[in-house]
Amino acid sequence: MSFRFDSMSEDNIPDPAVCLHGDLVLKIIEARSLPNMDLLSDRLRRCFTPFDPFGKRKKNHRTRKIVTSDPYVTVCLAGATVARTRVISNSQHPIWNERFKIPLAHPANQFEFYIKDNDVFGADLIGVATVQAADVLAGEMIRGWFPIISSHGKPPKTECALHLEMKFTKCEEMPVFKHGNSVNPNGFGIGNCYFPARHGGSVTLYQDAHVMESMLPEIELENGTVFKHEPCWEDICHAILEAHHMVYITGWSVFHEVKLVREPTRPLPHGGDLSLGDLLKYKSEEGVRVLVLVWDDKTSHSKFFINTTGVMQTHDEETRKFFRHTAVTCVLSPRYASRGLDLCDGRYDTPKHRLFRDLDTVYKDDFHNPTYSAGIRCPREPWHDLHCKVEGPAAYDILTNFEQRWRKATKWAELGRRLKRGSKSEESLLKLDRISWILSPSQTIIQDDPSLWVCSVGDSENWNVQVFRSIDSGSVKGFPKDIYQADAENLVCAKNLVIDRSIQTAYIQAIRAAQHFIYIENQYFIGSSYAWPSYKAGADNLIPMELALKITSKIRAKERFAVYVVIPMWPEGVPTSTSVQEILFWQGQTFKTMYGIIGNELKSMGMEDSHPQDYLNFYCLGRREELPSDYSWSRSCLLSPTGDAISPSLRFQRFMIYVHAKGMIVDDEYVILGSANINQRSMAGSRDTEIAIGACQPHYTWKERKRHPRGQVYGYRMSLWAEHMHMVTDVFKEAGSLECVKTVNDIAEENWKRYSSNEFKYLQGHLLKYPISVTRSGKVGTVPGNETFPDVGGKVLGCRSTLPDALTTLREASLVNTRLPCLIVYQTFTSIHPLSFAFLPNSEYVVVEEHFNIPSISSSLLHDSDSRVFLPFSLVFIGRKHHGQSTLRSPATATSVLIGHFTLLHFQHDPANVNNNTEESTDLGAVLRNGREILLQGFNWESHKYDWWRNLEKKVPDIAKSGFTSVWLPPATNSFSPEGYLPQNLYSLNSAYGSEQLLKALLQKLKQYKVRAMADIVINHRIGTTQGHGGMYNRYDGIPLAWNEHAVTSCTGGLGNKSTGDNFNGVPNIDHSQHFVRKDIIGWLKWLRNVGFQDFRFDFARGYSAKYVKEYIEEAKPIFSVGEYWDSCNYNGYGLDYNQDSHRQRIINWIDATGQLSTAFDFTTKGILQEAVKGQFWRLRDPQGKPPGVVGWWPSRAVTFIDNHDTGSTQAHWPFPSNHIMEGYAYILTHPGIPAVFYDHFYDWGDSIHEQIAKLVNIRKRQDIHSRSSLRILESQDNLYSAMIGDKVCMKIGDGSWCPTGREWTLATSGHRYAVWQKQ
Repeated sequence: MSFRFDSMSEDNIPDPAVCLHGDLVLKIIEARSLPNMDLLSDRLRRCFTPFDPFGKRKKNHRTRKIVTSDPYVTVCLAGATVARTRVISNSQHPIWNERFKIPLAHPANQFEFYIKDNDVFGADLIGVATVQAADVLAGEMIRGWFPIISSHGKPPKTECALHLEMKFTKCEEMPVFKHGNSVNPNGFGIGNCYFPARHGGSVTLYQDAHVMESMLPEIELENGTVFKHEPCWEDICHAILEAHHMVYITGWSVFHEVKLVREPTRPLPHGGDLSLGDLLKYKSEEGVRVLVLVWDDKTSHSKFFINTTGVMQTHDEETRKFFRHTAVTCVLSPRYASRGLDLCDGRYDTPKHRLFRDLDTVYKDDFHNPTYSAGIRCPREPWHDLHCKVEGPAAYDILTNFEQRWRKATKWAELGRRLKRGSKSEESLLKLDRISWILSPSQTIIQDDPSLWVCSVGDSENWNVQVFRSIDSGSVKGFPKDIYQADAENLVCAKNLVIDRSIQTAYIQAIRAAQHFIYIENQYFIGSSYAWPSYKAGADNLIPMELALKITSKIRAKERFAVYVVIPMWPEGVPTSTSVQEILFWQGQTFKTMYGIIGNELKSMGMEDSHPQDYLNFYCLGRREELPSDYSWSRSCLLSPTGDAISPSLRFQRFMIYVHAKGMIVDDEYVILGSANINQRSMAGSRDTEIAIGACQPHYTWKERKRHPRGQVYGYRMSLWAEHMHMVTDVFKEAGSLECVKTVNDIAEENWKRYSSNEFKYLQGHLLKYPISVTRSGKVGTVPGNETFPDVGGKVLGCRSTLPDALTTLREASLVNTRLPCLIVYQTFTSIHPLSFAFLPNSEYVVVEEHFNIPSISSSLLHDSDSRVFLPFSLVFIGRKHHGQSTLRSPATATSVLIGHFTLLHFQHDPANVNNNTEESTDLGAVLRNGREILLQGFNWESHKYDWWRNLEKKVPDIAKSGFTSVWLPPATNSFSPEGYLPQNLYSLNSAYGSEQLLKALLQKLKQYKVRAMADIVINHRIGTTQGHGGMYNRYDGIPLAWNEHAVTSCTGGLGNKSTGDNFNGVPNIDHSQHFVRKDIIGWLKWLRNVGFQDFRFDFARGYSAKYVKEYIEEAKPIFSVGEYWDSCNYNGYGLDYNQDSHRQRIINWIDATGQLSTAFDFTTKGILQEAVKGQFWRLRDPQGKPPGVVGWWPSRAVTFIDNHDTGSTQAHWPFPSNHIMEGYAYILTHPGIPAVFYDHFYDWGDSIHEQIAKLVNIRKRQDIHSRSSLRILESQDNLYSAMIGDKVCMKIGDGSWCPTGREWTLATSGHRYAVWQKQ
């Protein structure tokens, strides 16, 4: 639990926030008079100490050790943790004497020093000391004792205080910030880093895995030289083949089957045509020491006959197994993701970025596209990356990193080998200082000794190189344990960890030193969440804020500056998945923060003619490629989209180029390249292990040349732009100029138009403008018509998931579609690159809800990020199995138990919240979790003519016998129109359908047969009784709820507020924003519940905000609710679009806004299904192989239907094809979701249809098909659709021939163009 104490003035107004942009030198000296937070646990221990059941307790006359608090301090600013001390055990007067140099770019009003007591189960808050940010901003030395205030608002003990020293230096006061590296005393070296800058080096810069000659244009450098494009993977192959002593490889994924050289540019030595694994074995057999360090994906297994590929599919187990019993030593690193070269499948690519060509040659057995599931024909996913080769003194720093990591990863394995072999055992790592003919750092040769240089300082091609890392003592062996020694080595101490976060330091210092432009390519761009406009995710790295503040400083100085950022179109995976959408949401928050800051600065400077995108722009990469003439399926997929093997990306011949790069170029003189993403996992130092280098050529700098340098860094940037835009122009040479920004934007914007068009058009290279809109004020939105990504769906700006803030899953869809009992794996705090769930086949727990609303958990295990040291992951049990059913329906309280490195959060069973099928259950989610609802719409448009309540009462026994759980009744209150949809007197139950007495008799009959009654809630509009404002009938005099014109929206003639939704024209629309209106409606809804209605259907739900629906449901507590959110599907000039993601997303957004308390009619499925039955069944599978409607994304909230009183009946606004009705019912009654049957079809279309529908309902109930049943689509061709539901039901619709194989299948029912089978 955390507490915030804002200092207040005499008027109780919080101190205003100030922007702290600069470096803070902080010294946390000591604390005094802390309370004993461990007193209770010590007393419990002492209570049990006297009991000695065996009578063998020995006397001990030594002084008993006092058990007291184990304090440490966490420093927070704007909600972000910026520093943390080590833990001092058993001390109420701890002395830390720890010094921190902290870069800041935070808007804040005060510093908060949280003094905590460390504990096995997390941490307890002792109190908080505060220092006003405005005082720190002044730049004076602040020192003294600051009182510690507990959560009760007073000191926990007298004199309880914290001793601090602080001094802040603004960026504006730093010469480097104003004038760049020309005044940097370290040259281009980054200070305060573990590894210093090294001289006399050489760097080779690569783009993509391979570049062939003449593939890119020549880039002219100074002195008439040209930038040379080198082939990275080919160079790696040659380097391995030429190795004499050792080959060390580390990577997130290293796959032994990968071939490094596929399109050679020079002759290959013997062995060059081998796969990577065979090549390494070949070299190890020559006596070369080959060590491979790969990340251990804990979800992959290869033991005890259990073989799983793992969630991340890194081939770690396969690679380790391949090298077993060889001279190659392969070790899986058990901690966080290891970074390095990914020598694995899917990574080989060239600047051409082919989609369809050479799949049977260059990319044979190396096809990779994780966006689409197996069996769907699609383009390969092109891959863009940045690499480099380092030679010279800095290479020994990279070697040091490997050796430190290797020793940590093999710590116990090495000990076991030594015990097994005796004292003669040798370490796997070679000791280079023992090889006399290899010059290496030693006691006599310093690290940066000129004898180690590969290039003299006077050589114009000389490089200065510095190695940076994000890593901690949990991943390396060799960090000092003494905090003062750690500080001397520029390491950071935090609780029990020693951390090197020099990558973030390098990015910050390089950005601050930039004077003209910055060019970034990165796989992720997420950070500075402490300043996000609407959500804080714990992504506290400073990089986005530093970029924004650098731009604003240049705006204030009236100087030009430009930032270009290239990112993937979406994070790798399925863009509609929960995890990808949440990552895109975080990315969108980062965009909004940066553009908002820039927009505000332009406004404050009176520069209304300028635009934020004159300074900051985001791009992605994409490719359109015509199918080759020999490409199989090319004609059939383009002329007649059939079958299950065709994706929209293949039809439209386009796909994104995945940007896996992690690099930054500053002013064409400095480059950072490595493995670190711009997100919290990569920048924190205590999460993923990352490595990077910063490099420059001292002879090609602005300081040295007195003008724009034209060295290798410049050539590299221009070469990348030549790849991305297929051109080289003089305008590109001055990347900071406004002309260059506009030129690049023009190309990128035109490319996006061509890419997103369904008409095939070639692109000018690959660079696309990222599909967001930015106003002059800095507001960020989506581009109209491009709210989702072409072909694959998914909102461009993402959306929040429904999981609690502290928990994040990766693959929800895979989870809810499995019938295996399983365990969800969440990360302890918000993840920027989340992992996924893992199956536990023998677990006694099951998941009962895919969007489970876990209540707020106050345990410090979740909300105190300090617990991360102990809890890298959390395992959350959602429900316990009991005879095949989940006994847990709604969690009440959560308790936490630490087991090893995991936390098990057991949600305790609360009998009050169990769905016991009683009709008055107050658990709003019980029916949704049950998922076994089958609805009947109990009327049509003409029903009011036929004494309806009496007529329907006679059918109640048959309705119950047929298996329906709820009957949707027409509007039961007095109405201006007989159909009930122009209500007037809401409290009168005498309507055209019958009297109040007859209605109550019907409700009683339904209750007797245990069928719920659903009220049609028409509260978007209401007909008045008296003319009011404007001469309209917008007053309700003389009847209950006697509202005046203020209850009517101003859009429809009232005096209320503007409508919060769409207008229902011609009648007064109710203003739900008025408190008195909502209060009256809630009272009326509760009255309907007392009358006997148990479910609600909200009519014209587009007319008012869904947040009011949420309020009405929470107050009136219907058992089940459904909303009519009906808007038009997506159409083109030829008919219904294949991709309806944006349409179903709008319905899902409405459901989300109701707090997920309501379901919604799945109009998307209806629109697609009624086109599919006409011979276009390929429509019934989306690009991810799932149903294309709401039911494919959120089945537990999707009410599927064929027709209703509006679409069918005598109105027939959008009728389902009458000769295909049973195909439609065979689909919705066997599939996930909540099916609804229309009265006309069930009772007015004859006994045959009635009997067929009843059989399908019976099969659904007998085979226990529910809203979350698993579904596997087997066929989706022009004339045939088939699927397996669960493991006991198969179905098909269409006139194509199909049936399941196996004698265990028997025909359950069939009819015109449909059949259903079940297992015996």
